[in-house]
Amino acid sequence: MTHLKNVLQKAQWLSIVLGLSLIFTLSSCSSSGGDDDDGGNNNNPGNTSEATVADNNKKDVSLASAEGTKQAVTGSSLPTGVSAESDLNEALKDLAVNVLEQVESLSNLPTGYSGTITGDCGGSANYNAVINGQQVNRIEYDFNQYCSSSYTLDGNMTIYYTYSGNDISGYRIVYDNVTYSGPNYNETINMTITCNATYSCTYSSSTTGSDGRTYTVSDSSVTGNNSSGYNVTATVTDPDHGTITITATNITICDNGNIGSGEIEVTDSTGAVVLSITFPNCSEMVVTYNGVATTYNQ
Repeated sequence: MTHLKNVLQKAQWLSIVLGLSLIFTLSSCSSSGGDDDDGGNNNNPGNTSEATVADNNKKDVSLASAEGTKQAVTGSSLPTGVSAESDLNEALKDLAVNVLEQVESLSNLPTGYSGTITGDCGGSANYNAVINGQQVNRIEYDFNQYCSSSYTLDGNMTIYYTYSGNDISGYRIVYDNVTYSGPNYNETINMTITCNATYSCTYSSSTTGSDGRTYTVSDSSVTGNNSSGYNVTATVTDPDHGTITITATNITICDNGNIGSGEIEVTDSTGAVVLSITFPNCSEMVVTYNGVATTYNQ
């Protein structure tokens, strides 16, 4: 069972990855899940080719850009404290290692191994380890008001393992409507994190916009605050028109959740900035394309 001992030796790595994932939860969230072995996203993101902005889609692309910016900013300012992140990070690591240790103790590896773990302060986490030969393909968790320390988890999380020979070469961690709540926070995590052996991770998130369409946000970076203004870079996938890159500066968020000030520049398949969006108030945005400014509702 060299492979399982190797998994256990990677517990510190798993801790780092889970910690990164929870920190990134503070900057974006994605919906994914299901039984596919590679942990792929079952929610169809729509058109994933590079978008080309034109006069007939500039409104849609602008809405996608604004929604993606709001999603990144809102996530980055969640009220989860560092201590809560650390507690949750350790608990998720312990859950994963607990299951792996149980699997390692088996004399004959089955194709699946299921059980229940009880929370320190109530609730439970049902788990199912899917095994292929001498390797654990994935561990699926179903949290049922699982309580540990100062927080409670509810929802589904799956950790997918990839291997190079007998060594783990990466993880894919999928949060599917996981509610993470505590004394001063109550957030729902929908996110996929994929990390390789050097801890290099990519993230994917989705949000439903004011127009009812679902946008995917990835590779986002957020700095600043609502007083000085947020600066955001991200890739946004418009489900109908494809992917764009956004660079937002001096963004502030209004009480109604819309953007109140700042500017977003949009880069499309041409590799150039083709669209700019400014926000004169908390309900409108001014979109400039080919030198022509048009005002739309957010």
